Amino acid sequence: KKALTDIRQKKIADIMSKPVITISPDDDIESAAQKMLEKKIDRLCVTENNRLVGIITREDIVWSLGGDKDA
Repeated sequence: KKALTDIRQKKIADIMSKPVITISPDDDIESAAQKMLEKKIDRLCVTENNRLVGIITREDIVWSLGGDKDA
């Protein structure tokens, strides 16, 4: 019960990952995979002109190796 009470008092800023690791939509998949490995993370924020335009995950990269994930 105490854990539930504690979590209700926390803000997103208390538990979020930081700093934000970003990549450009123009970067290649190999660069994204390398950055994820180096930083030991599973996803990257994709930004363009300092605006979030998407998120790429390890799963997205795996799917890209096997073909179209939306097929």
